[in-house]
Amino acid sequence: VGADFDAQYFHVRCCAHILNLVVQDGTTIMTPLIENLRETVKYFKKSPSRLHKFVETCKISGVKVGDHLHLDCVTGWSSTYKMLDTACSYREALSSYAASNANYQWEPEKEEWDKFEVIKPLLLSLSRVTTAFSGQLYPTSNIFFPHIVSIKIALRKAMAHDDECYKKMGDAMMYKFDKYWDEPNNVMLLATILDPRYKMRYIEWGYHQMYAVG
Repeated sequence: VGADFDAQYFHVRCCAHILNLVVQDGTTIMTPLIENLRETVKYFKKSPSRLHKFVETCKISGVKVGDHLHLDCVTGWSSTYKMLDTACSYREALSSYAASNANYQWEPEKEEWDKFEVIKPLLLSLSRVTTAFSGQLYPTSNIFFPHIVSIKIALRKAMAHDDECYKKMGDAMMYKFDKYWDEPNNVMLLATILDPRYKMRYIEWGYHQMYAVG
């Protein structure tokens, strides 16, 4: 077997770990952007009475109380997406609460909320890929290539966006993405070819998306 296969072309890294490294580089750039939101969540989490009053504000404002405000974890980037997603649904209630409580000083500005909405779809798509790569009840080698193709397409869109922060996130993620996935992985490609949902036609299309110049 060793004489027939060159190991360097069949080396497989942990896909979920690499994806985590890719996203961490991007979320580091958005740290200043989410500082007010993170402090907001801490403010309510530290005091049950504040949280109770916030729930009352939601009811008065007609804002549906669903998922609780979620504080992200530095080592788990997907929790940052969850923090943004849950907080955005309480935007109006947070504004009402800030107007009646002088002690609360971390309401995100309109520009910050707008940027959250821009960033959320990318973080959601990356979170879904992480979930897919982490599956234990189904094979994952055949879905590797389709998912990294979708990631590269999403990062290119981020790099071309008008929002400067979003562009910087895309640039940082793409740099790390290319560091690990700039070369095709033969094992993963073979697994995708053998999947009847994809076959060789998808590989040809995916190669164009991944490696075409211009």
